[in-house]
Amino acid sequence: IQRGRYVQEAIAPAIVALRALDYPAVLAPAARAHAVYENANAEILALIDLQLDTAKASYGAGMQRYQQTWWISISALLAAIALLSLGGVLLIRSIVRPLRHVIKVFRHIEAGKLDTPIDIRGGDEISDTLRALQTMQVTLDANANANAIHQLAYYDPLTQLPNRRLLRDRMQAALLSSCHNTHHHALLLLDLDNFKTINDTQGHEVGDQLLIQVAQALSHVVGDAGTIARLGGDEFVILLHDLPTQESSAREQVKHLAQQLLDALQQARLQISPATPYGTNTSASIGICLFQNNNATAKDLLKRADVAMYEAKADGRNGFCFFNPTMQAQLDTRTALQSALQGAVDAGQFQLHYQVQVDAQRRPLGAEVLLRWTHPQFGSVPPSTFIPIAEDSGLILGLGQWVLQQACLQLKRWQDNPLTDELVLAVNVSARQFSHPQFVAQVQDALLHSGANPARLALELTESLVLHDVADTANTMQ
Repeated sequence: IQRGRYVQEAIAPAIVALRALDYPAVLAPAARAHAVYENANAEILALIDLQLDTAKASYGAGMQRYQQTWWISISALLAAIALLSLGGVLLIRSIVRPLRHVIKVFRHIEAGKLDTPIDIRGGDEISDTLRALQTMQVTLDANANANAIHQLAYYDPLTQLPNRRLLRDRMQAALLSSCHNTHHHALLLLDLDNFKTINDTQGHEVGDQLLIQVAQALSHVVGDAGTIARLGGDEFVILLHDLPTQESSAREQVKHLAQQLLDALQQARLQISPATPYGTNTSASIGICLFQNNNATAKDLLKRADVAMYEAKADGRNGFCFFNPTMQAQLDTRTALQSALQGAVDAGQFQLHYQVQVDAQRRPLGAEVLLRWTHPQFGSVPPSTFIPIAEDSGLILGLGQWVLQQACLQLKRWQDNPLTDELVLAVNVSARQFSHPQFVAQVQDALLHSGANPARLALELTESLVLHDVADTANTMQ
């Protein structure tokens, strides 16, 4: 309305006057226009401010929409980058993981482990590689199983030396070979001295370590000259081939090798445990059996070498001994006596004899028990013959207990006679019998059942037994 009035009252007359070039006529419209403008100035300013505010509001809304659009665009871009990165990681993993599996399989195969499972997924180049590996794994696994079965069947798992089975095969081959030439062959049976003591005092792990080191020392000496096998326990066998035809030369060659084996064990000072930082000397006893022209069986050869080995132990250990037929005869006699000993007590073949002990005036103080054995076939067998057999076989325990019982019964009979009631009866006790956990109980039982006076029973021990463990001996005697 103000604009229309302004145009009608001021602007339009002024335009007419100007067109007519009537200057005075222009002044009146101009004055009216000025008056109208002055009257509408406040309203115009308010309108301008309103338009400015509207424009500013529109600008602010536009900027806000721009900022919102910017953040949305940035967020969308970051999300797209994250998705692409995740996709890239997954893609890399899908490639790297199978490759790692391939590398793992290769490393296991290199280490001899052929049981690593191979998981194949997909049909790409990596899967083709895995399939090829799987085929190779099956082939290698079959070969490894065959090798493992052969190793278990023919080799000792501790020392990796040939075992008894492979030794028997090679002995048979040597016997067959001896049929076609005149060369001597030799079988050496080596048994470690006092190995049981090491096992009992330091444990089986230390004993196993010692066996491994012994096997290495023997292999170093023998080399390719023969076969070294472990029969079991602490027994090793060396089979030598193609020795000289003349027996004396063959014996000298084997004798030299046997001494080298003993020296190697002595000089090695084998380290068997942290408790022995400077090592320990290990000795052995060796039995040697020569053979030629297939003159024996494998079983016979082992038996002969075993006989010679025990002869070497009897001679003081840390030595060697060649087999001769006399040893076999002695072994057969010993075996027969051991068999006869098993039923001798029940058969009443043992008798107790009493050797009187006197003082300086030759007055009797007591007696010492003497054990005698009379066999229907072997006749009177001396104690020096049957006592060692009884001790080695363990029969001394039952025999010693029977002697104690009979000695206590004799003491009781003397005790009931005024002429003999003060006599003392001495009984020899073997080391094995004295070390038995039930020895004290057996003595007490013999005294209790016989009714004999314990003060009249004397137990005689060897000096070696007492010195072996003084404290334990004194405790048992008390």
